[in-house]
Amino acid sequence: MPHPEAFAGPIPTFFTRFNLFLALAGLFWLVGFPLAIDVVAFALFALLAARAATPRLRLLLGAIVLSLALCEVATRFLLRGAGSAAYYRPHEKHERVRGYERDVDETFSMPHGDLAAIDPLVSHTIRQPRVVHFETDNRGYRNDSDYAGAPLALAGDSFLVGTGNDQKDILVNVLRREHGVDAYSIASATGPRDYLNAIKMFEANAAPSIHAMVFVFEGNDFRGPGRGLTRPSTYDQLKVRSWNAVGAVFGLGRLVFNGTRLLGRILFPPVNAAVEIYRVGRHDMGFYGSYIDKATANSLEIELGSALPGAVDHVEAVFFVPTKYRVYHSLLDAPGRRLRVPSPGHATLEQVFLPYGIPVIDLTPALIEGAHSLLEREEYVFWRDDTHWNAHGIRIAAREVAAFVHASTSR
Repeated sequence: MPHPEAFAGPIPTFFTRFNLFLALAGLFWLVGFPLAIDVVAFALFALLAARAATPRLRLLLGAIVLSLALCEVATRFLLRGAGSAAYYRPHEKHERVRGYERDVDETFSMPHGDLAAIDPLVSHTIRQPRVVHFETDNRGYRNDSDYAGAPLALAGDSFLVGTGNDQKDILVNVLRREHGVDAYSIASATGPRDYLNAIKMFEANAAPSIHAMVFVFEGNDFRGPGRGLTRPSTYDQLKVRSWNAVGAVFGLGRLVFNGTRLLGRILFPPVNAAVEIYRVGRHDMGFYGSYIDKATANSLEIELGSALPGAVDHVEAVFFVPTKYRVYHSLLDAPGRRLRVPSPGHATLEQVFLPYGIPVIDLTPALIEGAHSLLEREEYVFWRDDTHWNAHGIRIAAREVAAFVHASTSR
């Protein structure tokens, strides 16, 4: 019988060390550190795998596993019942590839809107903490209840989802409660091509006779100028997608991810201000720089690709949602950059949809009128610390949508 040492040798030892290296690197990668820190850590692990004795590597791996487990327990204990400091709003916590986690029913304390997340150095004078109720149905869409045959589907992005707003104030609920319009939201934070594909998929799988309205936002649904990065790096996107694929099972990773990116923005702020602050009435208001660039662009393009054919047969109307900067441009305390009126984005939508007989309705005039009227009461149609409209803005949009629906049914 061969002696056990006869099986020992450089090849088995290499594979053992290599597997230990992969285990060490994989565990560290899940923690959520930036690329630069990961590279340094991987180099250190490679050096240890090459030089340290195998028992020591196993001991190190066990110590890291135990440390991460303890940190994860501590993270969940400290953040229990607070919606988790790893998330400042329900959107990030429950977002999935298309739509959200199914059957969510949660009350969430938001310390601020998305502008404070975009720029951690933004003035505290614009912050508006709020408590929002966030609920999804069995398809992962933000509706109070599952689809039950509503004849109208609403397709769009975070404005239609109602990001940053309470469940009772989202557009689909205001339409039903205040205007008697039976509608169902199929919105998700994606893009125009996905809005149309969602209509086609919903028609094929759930509602063959569905009619739809599409909401297109000037800020991120068009291709055009925009300062800085509006999306995480490819490396960071890979980490986020990995977490989304397995669900929220590693709170420590997300907490470290958000914390280190926040620190990076503080230590290395971008050359151009990500958020600009203006005085509107008696209060400061934040405006996302990238959306200012879109609002002041000379031309904007939209990418629909192969999603347009087939979807247009079910689209009743397209609504153009302007940026906050366009709505409040005339009310800024300092001279703003020149705007083209109407928006080039609205003109682009007309070029695409009018040939199909689909009307394009601009929500800008109604929102501007509402902004001027509400300012007398020191109220606004957009959150001051967010890129999204608030309950006042949603209610104005709902009136315009309901007016179109009632006019269409009376013809």
